[in-house]
Amino acid sequence: MMVGIPCCDERLTTPVGWDATTSYTNAAIKAIDDDMKDVCQQASIPYVPTFETFVEQLGQGRRLMADGLHPNNDGHHLMFELMLPTFQKLAE
Repeated sequence: MMVGIPCCDERLTTPVGWDATTSYTNAAIKAIDDDMKDVCQQASIPYVPTFETFVEQLGQGRRLMADGLHPNNDGHHLMFELMLPTFQKLAE
């Protein structure tokens, strides 16, 4: 099983707080996430998408990111909720 990459909060990652020359953008993350999904499909590996759900939840004002890039406790819990159905299916 492969778990997709959640989006980032670009207000905090473009640029990042520790280096004004480094930025993380959702366009770049989405491109990598799409490639991961394609590889999983080609290799018949279960893939759990997280990007779109994080975008939706952040857009609704939910706080899911510790620093704009890494999930906080709520973000990790959301990832668990997204992964659980695939875990259960694999365990059958």
